[in-house]
Amino acid sequence: MKNYNGDMERPPDIGRAELLVPADTRVWKGDRQLKLASIAVGDVSVVNLTGELPGQPS
Repeated sequence: MKNYNGDMERPPDIGRAELLVPADTRVWKGDRQLKLASIAVGDVSVVNLTGELPGQPS
C-alpha cells in the first residue's frame, strides 16, 4: 500500500497472540454458542479482557 507520501509500504500486522483458556470458556459466532474446539488456526476473533485480574486468566 502507499503511505501519505505516495511511497510503497507494507501495512503493519494487526497482531497475533496465543490465548490460554479454561475448558469453560464460551465461544460465540453471531448469536450461536460454539464449542471451543471449533476454533481453527487462522480464524479471526475478538477477545474481551475486561475481567482480567493479576495472576488469573481473563
